[in-house]
Amino acid sequence: MKISVLLPTRGRTEVLKTSIMTLLDTVKDPKQIEIILGMDEDDQEVIEYVIFKPLGYENLHQYVNTLAGNASGDWLFFWNDDCLMETKDWDEVINSHTGEFKLLAPHDNHDGHPYAILPIVPKDWFILMGHLSQNAQNDAWLSHIAYMLDIFERIDVTFVHDR
Repeated sequence: MKISVLLPTRGRTEVLKTSIMTLLDTVKDPKQIEIILGMDEDDQEVIEYVIFKPLGYENLHQYVNTLAGNASGDWLFFWNDDCLMETKDWDEVINSHTGEFKLLAPHDNHDGHPYAILPIVPKDWFILMGHLSQNAQNDAWLSHIAYMLDIFERIDVTFVHDR
């Protein structure tokens, strides 16, 4: 099963490179990982990957929804450029939930947080709803829905969110 990592970024190429390397260095099957980058059209350091009209943080959900619409993976994994993956073979943990319509919530260094800071959802969520989120607080939006539907599940994947 393919996992699409949705990664909006802006002007932080060094942390972006490190973040992506931690994803790729810890995954079991790199051929099954699709990393989709989103950045503003004036971000010259990374412009060759993806171009967006500047939307600003208050429209982060528009980046995420656009990236999800272009993803080919069975799972959509929100990711930030200031995150570092710690779990080896994290893709196998996600894929062990294939066939389940759940929001998967990895652990992070802010583990008291009730939301999935970087939620992982089946692509079917996007297909069913036509979007992932309707506001910039994507994690809160998705987590609230998952809690109400009793489909929120913490998984044994850990990352560091180095804010």
